[in-house]
Amino acid sequence: MINSAKMMIGSPSEPGNIKNVKYFSDLQISAAFHRIFPCQLTHRKCECLKNRFSLEMILNGEVDLLLDDTRIRLTGPCLFWIGDRHKFFQYELIPDTGYEHFWIDFTGERGRRIYNSLSEAYPDSHLPLKNIKNILPVFEGFARKFKNPRRPDSSAEDVFLIEQLMREIIRQTQPENQPDWNDPHGLRALAEQIRNAPFEKYDPARLAKDAGLSYVHFRASFKQLHGDSFWQYVLKQRMLTAGELLKGGQFRVGELSDYCGFPDQGSFTRAFKRFYHMSPLQWMKKTEEN
Repeated sequence: MINSAKMMIGSPSEPGNIKNVKYFSDLQISAAFHRIFPCQLTHRKCECLKNRFSLEMILNGEVDLLLDDTRIRLTGPCLFWIGDRHKFFQYELIPDTGYEHFWIDFTGERGRRIYNSLSEAYPDSHLPLKNIKNILPVFEGFARKFKNPRRPDSSAEDVFLIEQLMREIIRQTQPENQPDWNDPHGLRALAEQIRNAPFEKYDPARLAKDAGLSYVHFRASFKQLHGDSFWQYVLKQRMLTAGELLKGGQFRVGELSDYCGFPDQGSFTRAFKRFYHMSPLQWMKKTEEN
């Protein structure tokens, strides 16, 4: 117990804006837990390790959190975070009171961005939650995944879940910022660009870099959002547009295959048949009859 700790009870101070944290995909989940206190675990003073961060939630009950020389009374439901801006932290039970606690430990440059952004927006390191409907399932999911002693490797799915959590935090605290978080990496805007200009030359590696994502995360994010891989989506838009152009009689098949960026007419015809289940000539005849 730190007797000299300053007491701070109640709501956090007026928040600033949570900065955009989309520029790094480097995020590794190292552990996740769910505990109901009091239990057999004892609270002790712990060092805040460099480049180690945590997002935590008190679901119900109350507990005192000591961050260096500051004491924070956490009343559930509330969210808080711990990282290397402080030297030490410690939980202290309130007499005759228990609490339910979830926490997710993580590392990585993106993790630091998340931690710094929250800390700058909420210097008191915590905020009350208005609604846990979309937040609790994320914590529960991580706690289940990391329950076994042999913990799984962090995955792209973990990043999606953390992004979901951050979107919900911003939705609750800063609704004016929500439109940007509806498309945090510009992937919906990219899909619209492909629909409008399907025959442009696209470099997914460069697009991933522009979005601030690793190539692996870019591909996984695009597919999760649109249901197709990047190149499947591009091909689909090219075939849909090609069908419309053939329908309008604007191009011959050979001209269109070159316009669509295929190396030869045969490659275009095979791709067209896979998509429409008929050849370009059959498609033209069918559309003329209709």
